[in-house]
Amino acid sequence: WMSVSRVWRCRSFMAYPKVPCQVGEKFVGGFTCKYVPISLDPDSESFLDNYRVYLQPLVSSPRASTNGLKLRLKRFKEGMSNVLVGIFEEKNFLKKGSLVRVYGVGSETVSRDDEIVAMRAMQEAGEGAVVHCQFKNGLCYSFLPGRYLTLDEMGEAYFMKRLAVSLAKIHSLDIPEGFKGRLPNVWTKSERWLDLILRKRSDLECSNKFIELFTSVDVVKKEYETLRENLSGFSSPLVLCHNDLSHQNIIYCEETGKVSLIDFEYSGLNYSAFDIADYFTEFAGVDNPDYGRYPCEAVQKTFIRMYLEEYAKLNGMNCVATLAEVHAVYREANKLALCSHMFWTLWSLIQALYSPLHCDYIEYAAVRFAEFQRRKKEFYAL
Repeated sequence: WMSVSRVWRCRSFMAYPKVPCQVGEKFVGGFTCKYVPISLDPDSESFLDNYRVYLQPLVSSPRASTNGLKLRLKRFKEGMSNVLVGIFEEKNFLKKGSLVRVYGVGSETVSRDDEIVAMRAMQEAGEGAVVHCQFKNGLCYSFLPGRYLTLDEMGEAYFMKRLAVSLAKIHSLDIPEGFKGRLPNVWTKSERWLDLILRKRSDLECSNKFIELFTSVDVVKKEYETLRENLSGFSSPLVLCHNDLSHQNIIYCEETGKVSLIDFEYSGLNYSAFDIADYFTEFAGVDNPDYGRYPCEAVQKTFIRMYLEEYAKLNGMNCVATLAEVHAVYREANKLALCSHMFWTLWSLIQALYSPLHCDYIEYAAVRFAEFQRRKKEFYAL
């Protein structure tokens, strides 16, 4: 029912000499980023030529291609809001190259500046992709080799340990200048989305499917207000968070044994335990989510211990997590799992209003909202 996966497409092209182009520079949240004032259409026959003319000069890999090397273009599985295209030299196919992400229509509700700030903060710390440039309707950055985790691997100790290391590193970074003084993302983004939904409620409520699954926008609004009331105080520190830990955003490189995170669209200042909570909810998957896969207390506490000890090690603290410390994060993570369900419910309703993609966003919103309602009494009581 959620036809968000697409067939990968692969084409080969000859590379041409670089052509000079005017490039600007923007200052975002304490970081600089090159800016190219063009728009790209991934479905156009001229896509690669435009990449070669305007973006290639800014890309460190593939390197200058004046020697007739072929470039291969691969369109990856599309996500639920953007189009992602990889560009590689023939000899380095799926090993070394650049990615061009073209923002989906209706994705203006995402802060692209926040995404760049998070990616540049990671880059300066030696983690994640290198940001090459932003253009009018997208972003160009380096390709991280590897594959995303399977749903079964999400709960395997080998991968959990490596994810704990990666997450602890992100959470240990200095808060970027552009994020200082903000309220947690889980509230600011949710409230911005809820406000947009309320303003366009008639568009949703004219959908028979929405009425059948939700009755009215007021049902969602009331649950959000109750959530905000009940979960206003957390002891988890405010840190740079990823905020979208689906298995497709967790990349494992078999050659290095390292786990990296990709897709920082929803990153920002948030409770550290929100990333842990979101990770646990994503055990269910996105296509036909199965919340029977939500990890049991023992698995959750295994991961939390791994994470706390990695975080402590990076921050010069005692590296042995106590039972009380693990249980405290366990409590907050499960409460924040409710926030994760509400966050993605609101996001899905926004997509239903704005996105041109043929995904059943209302159905996905209903699935997340139903899980929120099923778990709220249990998790509120923790």
